[in-house]
Amino acid sequence: MSKVPFMPNIRTFPLSGSEIESRFTEFLTGLRKRRADTKPAEPTAADADDDELFYMRDAFDLSARDHSKIRRRSKRLVANQEARSGLAHLKAEDRKRLKTVAEGVLLNGPSTVHAVDEMASRLMHEMPWMQPVIKPIWQDARQHIARGGLGLWHRPVIVAGPPGIGKSHFARRIATLSRLPKLTIDVGGGSAGFAVAGVQRGWGSAAPGRPVETMLSEGIGNPVVVVDEICKAGNCYSGTGASTSIVTSLLGLLEPVSAQFWECPYFNVSFDMSHICWIMTANVISSIPAPLRSRCRVIELNGLADEDLLKFVEHQAAQRNLGQEDVDVVARLISAYPPGHPALNLRVVARHLDDLEAVACAPVRH
Repeated sequence: MSKVPFMPNIRTFPLSGSEIESRFTEFLTGLRKRRADTKPAEPTAADADDDELFYMRDAFDLSARDHSKIRRRSKRLVANQEARSGLAHLKAEDRKRLKTVAEGVLLNGPSTVHAVDEMASRLMHEMPWMQPVIKPIWQDARQHIARGGLGLWHRPVIVAGPPGIGKSHFARRIATLSRLPKLTIDVGGGSAGFAVAGVQRGWGSAAPGRPVETMLSEGIGNPVVVVDEICKAGNCYSGTGASTSIVTSLLGLLEPVSAQFWECPYFNVSFDMSHICWIMTANVISSIPAPLRSRCRVIELNGLADEDLLKFVEHQAAQRNLGQEDVDVVARLISAYPPGHPALNLRVVARHLDDLEAVACAPVRH
């Protein structure tokens, strides 16, 4: 499977000094062998001590002067490479982390228009009440593949509706069906801006953002990133008075052009974040800032009807190996609530199914 560039401004990734020394040593030894100069030069005491002489004779047939030249040239080459690479400011540990994606990242998901249709059909079967969300994502993904794109991609979406209608469950299913990593950022935590963008060096908690961390660890450039309760976005302040907001952090990541060359405040390196599948959830739309809404497709959903809940129960019962009698039990519980009751949501129904599954799996006592 082909990879796409992840660090667009990094043209070359510098080799370490030991790697360059090893290559120089191998080249010089091979050159001398090709010239039939296989007889090792007799080193003198002025060149090196006894231990070093033994090592050189046994391993490379190179003199101490040869090794000294190799080390000097390796250092100069490393300095020149780092100056050109734009990575000289990073520690060796951070360069090592970035080197894992030096050749690019994978874009997972459906590879054909037919595969996109199958995924959308399966989502519609499992969660028909999410049709207003499934349809635009399906259309975006179809168009993306038809234009030669790789993996799953759709425009950022904000899904608004009452709690417990399956907004997060829907995002989890998309990630599972597309073989993509999924990460959830909870806005209610207060420091979600740092979780998205990361914390620049100089702070005690300096670290890259969670999307970058996920892409580096998984090697996948289009994870499903769920931002929960975006309607609760606020500011977070440090002890020095500096502030961050998840809205500010998201704006550059949601704009297609700027996302292609988004600069990470921790690594100070540009990453291509334009392939991320953003799904934001909210209870109300009115409290979401207009600049954020303008960069997303906003979809509002109503509460669940009884038939929606029953459809969810039937699907989950099949997944959990529960029988029809268990489905009937939950159906009676659903019908016992008056229309519009807060308990008529997926979370409550899932708890009932958990209880029935626990009973089914309990050992039989004699």
